[in-house]
Amino acid sequence: MTRPARSGGADGAGRRHSVTRSTGPPAMDLRAKALFHQIHPVKLATDVAAGVVSTWLFWERWPPLGLAVGILPSVLVSAWMLRSMDFEAQRDSAFGAYLARRMTPTA
Repeated sequence: MTRPARSGGADGAGRRHSVTRSTGPPAMDLRAKALFHQIHPVKLATDVAAGVVSTWLFWERWPPLGLAVGILPSVLVSAWMLRSMDFEAQRDSAFGAYLARRMTPTA
């Protein structure tokens, strides 16, 4: 939205210029989705559950199954989330702002 504004002296006289306001943050691309999906509750719950079950399977000496359970659920849930979910709530949260500032693009 654009509205005229005045600049100049104390009496408000002067030339007019435009003040542009954005309508909100730009749409999220895949790179941003990949960053913010990491703090979504569904992703965190999947990672924790897969880690617990995988650890138990390794403890019981079933390493191939433990490896599969440790990796596959996280990969599948991440792929599903990136295709179908919106992460604007995570981006706009305080933790999302921290994540955007501190996490490197390669992480």
